[in-house]
Order: sequence, then structure tokens, then C-alpha cells
Amino acid sequence: MRAALFEENDLQAITPDTLMKYAEAAGWKKVGEYGSYSYIYGADGKPEILIPHTADLADYIDGVSRLIRYFAMAAKKDERSVFLDLTYARCDVVRARAGGDQDSLPFNAALDLINGSNKLLEAALRSLNNRKKAYKGPIGKNAELLDKIRFGQTEKGSLVITLLTPPIEPSHEETQAPMETVNDPIERRLTRHLMQTLDAARAAVDQTAKGESGAFERAVEKGVSANLCEALVEMATPFPSLRIEITWAKTLPMKTERSEARFVKDNVGILEKAADELKPQTDAHKDEQEALRKEK
Repeated sequence: MRAALFEENDLQAITPDTLMKYAEAAGWKKVGEYGSYSYIYGADGKPEILIPHTADLADYIDGVSRLIRYFAMAAKKDERSVFLDLTYARCDVVRARAGGDQDSLPFNAALDLINGSNKLLEAALRSLNNRKKAYKGPIGKNAELLDKIRFGQTEKGSLVITLLTPPIEPSHEETQAPMETVNDPIERRLTRHLMQTLDAARAAVDQTAKGESGAFERAVEKGVSANLCEALVEMATPFPSLRIEITWAKTLPMKTERSEARFVKDNVGILEKAADELKPQTDAHKDEQEALRKEK
């Protein structure tokens, strides 16, 4: 019997192709057919499952619900998370997770996370094809992509916001192997570059904390900029920790299902200083910032 966790229309909207791609990404493989309307999928250490290859079945919704339950058990996730993964299967999903144990948060802290996430995407888009220490003025090329990013449902946690790219359709004939090419759709190139800049910023923070100089200057070639550092400062300041995850669209698989970068509150000071040093400044402004740092 179908558990009343989800609306019937939402379950009906999950296509057989989405179910198959999700199963394959999770380690199942097609091993045969069952009757005229379903495929058998098997995997070591996981239950054998049936996936219909048509949605025109009387019990299709019940079948989708059962598959969500099996997927959740195999991945040790809650069914709600799996349902959202299936709903967003054609999109790259950027999640910003604020650390903390609170059931609710100050409104301004939530706004900082949302506004900072927008600036983070903007910084990544600016540096996608033009690496600079800092950016001003109009975004320029591909600016319309930001208008197509959707705000998804918030998820369980202290505060988890979800940003969805437009659906990603592969331009390659072969979609089973992980792809990372310059011919990828612009949506994938943006999210892949965003992850690269976050990894580079994370590494620069660690190197700076160890006393190495010039780490952020070197990271500019990977897309790190003053704009990116400022966005991270805005997002991370109100919370004990900040984790940014990207779940890759099942329609264009990557080598791993998701990637993430984590920052903690102690990183904020390093990121603030990096942003200040990457921006072009007058001598007077440099003296002012140095005085402020000494006061802290």
C-alpha cells in the first residue's frame, strides 16, 4: 500500500526514465525483463527491484512509492530526500546547509544565506570564462542564466536552501559514462565551475591558516575572486558551519553523485581579509583596512 507521504500528482510526474537513471546512478543494473511492462534491476547487497518502462499502468503510482522506499533503504536516507532527488533528477541541485541545532533561525540570518547564495552563483558565472581578482558592473555573457535558476523546497535541517538549474539535457550520444567536457550545457559548466571555485577557496583557506602567503592570489586562476569570498562571508557569518553541496543531474552523470565544500565560522576572518586583498584599493583604503584589522 502506498504511504501517504506524497501527492499522487507528484508521484505520477516522476518518469520511468528518471527512475531508471536514479537506480543506475545508485548502483543497480538492468538484468532482465518482467512481463511486458517492467525491467528487473539488480545490485550486490541491494534488493532486486522492478522498474516500469511506461507510466500508463493502473498501479504506477504505487510502484513509484515502493521504489522510493527501496531507494531510501539502500541509501540510508529518508524517503522525502529520495523523492526530492527524483523530482530534481534533470537538474543540478545546489544546496546551502547552515550548521546548527536550532529549530528556527533569525530572519536576517536566513536572508544572508539566500542573498549570499545568489552572489555566489553570480561570482561563479562571472569567472566562468574570465578569471579576475574582482568584478564590477554588469555580468555580461550568460547573465540570463541566473534568471533561470529556481528556488526549490527547503529541506530538513537548521536551514537548507535549494537552488535548481534548468533541466540539463546531454549533448552526447552516450550518457551512461561520466562526462566532463567543454561541450556540456552551460548549466553544467556553471555548476562544475562553482564546485571548482569552492574547492579552491577551501584549499586557500587551509593554506592561509597554516601561514602560507599568496594562496588566494594563486586561486584566482581557478575562479576564486573577491566577489566569491564576500559571498561566502555573507553566507557563513551567522552560522557555526556552512556546507555547500551539488547533486548532479541524473541525465548527465558525473563520477560521483554529489560534491561538497565545507566552511566553518573560524574561516570568516580569512575570507574577509582575502576579499579585501583581492579588490583593487587605494593606499588610503589599505591603511584603513589594516587599522580595522588591528582593532579586532
